[in-house]
Amino acid sequence: MTKPNLFIVGQPKSGTSALYTMLQDHPEICMCEEKEPSIFARDFMEQSIAFHGRNIFCHCTAIEEYLKLFPVKDEKIVGEGSTHYLYSQAAAQAIHEFNPAARIIMMLREPITFMHSLHAENLAEAREDVVDFARAVALEESRLRGENIPPLARCPAYHIYKARALDYRRQIERFVAVFPKEQIRLIIFEDFRGKNEEYLREIFRFLGVDENYTPQVREINKNKTVRFRGLYHLIQSPDLKKGMRTLLGTKLYFSIKKGVDKVFFRTEKRAPIPPDLQAALKTEFTPMVRDLNTYLHEQGLTDIDLVKIWGYDV
Repeated sequence: MTKPNLFIVGQPKSGTSALYTMLQDHPEICMCEEKEPSIFARDFMEQSIAFHGRNIFCHCTAIEEYLKLFPVKDEKIVGEGSTHYLYSQAAAQAIHEFNPAARIIMMLREPITFMHSLHAENLAEAREDVVDFARAVALEESRLRGENIPPLARCPAYHIYKARALDYRRQIERFVAVFPKEQIRLIIFEDFRGKNEEYLREIFRFLGVDENYTPQVREINKNKTVRFRGLYHLIQSPDLKKGMRTLLGTKLYFSIKKGVDKVFFRTEKRAPIPPDLQAALKTEFTPMVRDLNTYLHEQGLTDIDLVKIWGYDV
């Protein structure tokens, strides 16, 4: 069986689902039936086992099982989009050992809006139990000590928002250390959002597929809140989800899940970040953004001015 040779490695909430869906349309590209199998984030799997006494981070742990998730025919590109990989300290090396010729796509979003969006998604999907974003950020130090972790957290690290966003450079460096830069593409969410078609043509060239193919451009993963929260929390039981996936198979399970999500979720504008928290976070993130901007330019990974596009020039 053909090994996957394309990995959209994250960040989450940065356009990865939209890109995954648009690549899925291309006749020369086969994308995984499950967008985020996450098999190479072994450190998060270990965290899950330590926290829960068993692995609820990902259901697929064997390569043979993983390869069955790709309905490959004769496509040139076989890919997946596990957004945990960029944050994981183990994934870059594990992916390289699996396929050193793989293409890597990273997507970054302004760090404060990234944190805010990730918290909202975790809350909607019952993985976060602190409704107030400011309070969740304030719990950072205790969560780093393993305290106040939400009971349904897939792994504790996924709920440490600020440290994750401050770590952009080291996350990228792990992939740059093992993959040649010509096998890496970096996409900045704020630029990608308004230039989907331009980016897709460049990505198709990067992947060596027909760049003239025009997929349907979609907006995916708008901010959502959950109806019937108590009932939705019940059906988020790891045992129930595992049983349903085993019974139905991956493709049918995710097809039904989309229908269930339409019942439970509604699109809703996210509550704004309190101005004092916004200002404090911006002050804290400014040195990181400036350092990251310099690093990415030196590495030739982007020519976009992050300081300007992310609003750190004022």
